[in-house]
Amino acid sequence: MIKFSIIINTHNQDKFIYEAINSCLKQSYQNFELIVLSTSNKKIQIQKFLKYKKKIKFIHKKPKFKQPELNQMDKIYKGFKSSKGEYILFLDGDDKFHKDKLKKLKEISKRYKIYCNQDLPLIFSKNFQKLLSIKSYKYNFFSKFLFND
Repeated sequence: MIKFSIIINTHNQDKFIYEAINSCLKQSYQNFELIVLSTSNKKIQIQKFLKYKKKIKFIHKKPKFKQPELNQMDKIYKGFKSSKGEYILFLDGDDKFHKDKLKKLKEISKRYKIYCNQDLPLIFSKNFQKLLSIKSYKYNFFSKFLFND
């Protein structure tokens, strides 16, 4: 059974973040984890989602860099490291998913026989050509570019 990791990267999107989270929780395909990373001044009121505590992981980070772009990459990197899904999806804190998004992605992955090797996620282009594995992306690109983990 395919498991997805949905990473929501948010900063000062307090008006919209609850809609984004709810759009994930209302998916017709429920085998996913949700990782919400925030650097906002206001913390997300996680008590609204206590009944989903096994499905959602909230990570609040203080900004590490002066440049917002680097802080965004830092949150994405932390989301990758925390993820356990076969496929990783991104959702901005001010956006939302259609209720059948995961179901359709599962069908597409089976139709095109897109599977992950070594239990690691892969990155694909729009026409489903394998670009690279998350392992090489996660550890080579991010580590060499910015981070020392």
